Amino acid sequence: MNIFEKLEAKSVTYDQHLVAQNRPAILEIYSHNCPVCAKTGKSALKAIEIFHRDVDWVMVDGMDPENFPLVQEYNVDSIPHFVFLATDGSIMGEAVGDVPEKLLLENIDALAHKKEILPNPAFAKCDNAEKEIRNIQLNSALQKMKQAAKKAPGASILSQ
Repeated sequence: MNIFEKLEAKSVTYDQHLVAQNRPAILEIYSHNCPVCAKTGKSALKAIEIFHRDVDWVMVDGMDPENFPLVQEYNVDSIPHFVFLATDGSIMGEAVGDVPEKLLLENIDALAHKKEILPNPAFAKCDNAEKEIRNIQLNSALQKMKQAAKKAPGASILSQ
C-alpha cells in the first residue's frame, strides 16, 4: 500500500464531510505522481493518527477531472495544497508545497481545539511561493468580505 492509498483509507470524501460538517477539516489536494505530495504525505499520516477524533481529513486528487470544480473553487495552482477549514466551512488558512510537519501539526492542533486563528495561516514553499502567498491572502480577504455581507444583507461590501 503506497502513501496515497494509506491516506485515502483514513480520510473521508469531500461529500461525506459536507454532510456531517460538525468538525473542522483539512482538505488536501494532491496528485499521485507528485514527489512533494508523497513527502508531505508522511506528515499527513502522522497528523491523522494524532487528530482523527477531532478533525476530518479530506483527500482530493487534483488530477482527477471529477475534482476540477474543487480545484477551481480553492484556487489551486500548486500541490500539495492544504486548506484548513473551520467547523462552519470557512477557510482559516492554507499551506502549499513542501509544508514542514511542525507547521502542519500546529495548524491542525489549533483547528482541533477550535482556536479562532491558526498559528500559520499562510505558507508556501514551492516554485511560485510568492504568487501562492498572494492568492492565499486574497482568498482570505474575499472570504471575510463575503462573511461580512452575509451578516449585513443589503450592505455594499465595495466602496463606490
